[in-house]
Amino acid sequence: MKRSGTLLNFGFMPSAKNSTSRNLSRESVSPGNPRRAKVQTNGEETEVSFDLSTDEKQTFLQFRHSGWRESTDFQGHCSMRWAVFLLSLKDVLERGKGRPYPYDLEVHYR
Repeated sequence: MKRSGTLLNFGFMPSAKNSTSRNLSRESVSPGNPRRAKVQTNGEETEVSFDLSTDEKQTFLQFRHSGWRESTDFQGHCSMRWAVFLLSLKDVLERGKGRPYPYDLEVHYR
């Protein structure tokens, strides 16, 4: 397990005209707590968190992208892109094949 503060830089749609890059900084990694990371996006710092729980039949993933200063078109775009990503991840786990970019659902941003 990596320590808090690890920085990860990644890009979205590398071949696209409006390609973007994000920095994630891991904030907490203690067992039993949600995994949290700070995200720098368009000059705004937000937070993503993931938490797993189970019952006797299934596993649940609770995901949150929070800390937005205001509701914008870009926030809605990010929300939709996370949904597309998580549905593809579900397909990988359940069917053995996901829909990674560029084969995923196209979501346009103004």
